[in-house]
Amino acid sequence: MHNPELLTSQNLHLKTPDTCRSATAFLAWVTFELTCQMYYIRHWKDGAPMLIHHFSAISAWLLYLQGGYGHALSLVGSICELTNPFMNLRYFLSAMEQKESTLYVVNGLLFVVAWFAVRICFSLLCGSYIIYQQRGDIYQLPLWRAAAFVGFYGVGLCLNLTWGLKIFKGAYKVLAGKGHVKEHTA
Repeated sequence: MHNPELLTSQNLHLKTPDTCRSATAFLAWVTFELTCQMYYIRHWKDGAPMLIHHFSAISAWLLYLQGGYGHALSLVGSICELTNPFMNLRYFLSAMEQKESTLYVVNGLLFVVAWFAVRICFSLLCGSYIIYQQRGDIYQLPLWRAAAFVGFYGVGLCLNLTWGLKIFKGAYKVLAGKGHVKEHTA
């Protein structure tokens, strides 16, 4: 990031060409994921939270780009996606019936640590700090935009906490020797 002030500024409208490209790339990726999910919806157990995730992310990033604000918070959301390689490897190892492998267990433990560090600690602390820092500018937005800005952050945080609880319960079962957890669909 070329502008470290982005995550500490009180200016809700602070953006750079890099944040615009990042938000556009993230929006394209989430739209692609939603398209895949809609195509395979019949094969996806418990897909409702992912639909909420995708629709709220698309709506939020469209507002960030169209309104020219929220780019700092959009980066927090994008950084949360750093946990995806662990989730994807978990899926592929499970599909290849490798749940008993050392790689599956190590990946699962790294997934738990990454989820806690990035999607709970970082996103909760950094996202809340950004909203607090930019509250003056948020109050200047039309009420519906301010509510959407804070609301979409809340939706993401609730989903991360809900999925995190499932992940932590699954990790506990594995570490306590009670076998592997049911498929995690997030």
